[in-house]
Amino acid sequence: MLSTTNTSDSPKTQPTTNLAWALKYASMGLRVFPLHPCSKAPATANGVKDATTDVARITKWWTDKPDAGIGLAPELVVGGACFLEFDKKPSLKDWAKELDKPMPTTRVHKSGGKGGPHFIFLNTELSVAVGNVNGSNDHEEWFSFRTDNRYVVAPPSISPDTHQPYTTWLDVAPEPIPDWVVHAISANGVSERRFAEGMREVDEDFEIDKFTDWLVECGCDL
Repeated sequence: MLSTTNTSDSPKTQPTTNLAWALKYASMGLRVFPLHPCSKAPATANGVKDATTDVARITKWWTDKPDAGIGLAPELVVGGACFLEFDKKPSLKDWAKELDKPMPTTRVHKSGGKGGPHFIFLNTELSVAVGNVNGSNDHEEWFSFRTDNRYVVAPPSISPDTHQPYTTWLDVAPEPIPDWVVHAISANGVSERRFAEGMREVDEDFEIDKFTDWLVECGCDL
């Protein structure tokens, strides 16, 4: 379970190595694991399943490979981490304005690739029940909500697409995700659980074109 106490850091206290960043995340209760340098690919055998807050294990990983990127893993329990990332607008700020809700004060990272925000929250009973959600807009990936068995790339990792670093927009500890945010996620995206429940049995009459159309209707980015 993560700390819910917000503590902003001044630029002078920012970590200066990837190991220091990884340990900082672990100290906040965020589970981490290494990525190959300038890549989104896991650098461990089991990827996200190897994520941990264990200081000794983290220290060994980044001592062996100091330039390894950092992956953050969600945890499907109340109080565990969950991530809401946007690849395009409208974003959370637009949802808040449309619904006349206050913007959450939680940790926010900026993608080194598309430059979109990654909101770091804590799971609630409602978000745990919703699970992973994918949102698309005009057949393009719009947002993703990760509560389990997925991960996000964290600062100061380098994007393989732009060779720019992921950065921190708001350097505070994660807060519980507001119910209104979870409802907005559900209203605008497709739950992976619901998607799986709707999978059709494949037989000899399977038609790939119709299946592809169905995926698009479900909000999948193809």
